[in-house]
Amino acid sequence: HLRRDDLTRSLERQSDVIRDGGILCHSFWRGTGEEEINGLRFVYYTERELREIVSPRWEILELDVYREMETADSILLIATPAHVPSTPVE
Repeated sequence: HLRRDDLTRSLERQSDVIRDGGILCHSFWRGTGEEEINGLRFVYYTERELREIVSPRWEILELDVYREMETADSILLIATPAHVPSTPVE
C-alpha cells in the first residue's frame, strides 16, 4: 500500500540490508492509479512500472500476474540484489 516514492525508498533500503544471495518477495495490486477504501490506501502498479522501479537495484527473477480476488488482479515479484550494498549494515 506504499505510494510510488515510498516504494522506491523502501526497495533501496531493502537492497542495502538484504545480503548477497537473499531474496525479495512482494505482491502488488495490478492496475493503474490509487484509491482509498475504508481508510486503507490501494496503490496499483503495472508490470512495466514495477520493472522500472525495481530494476536499478534488483535483478528480477519472477514477475508474474496472479489472482488474489479477481482474475489477474495482482503481481508477484521475486528478486535478488543486483549489487553489493552501498551502506554498511550494523
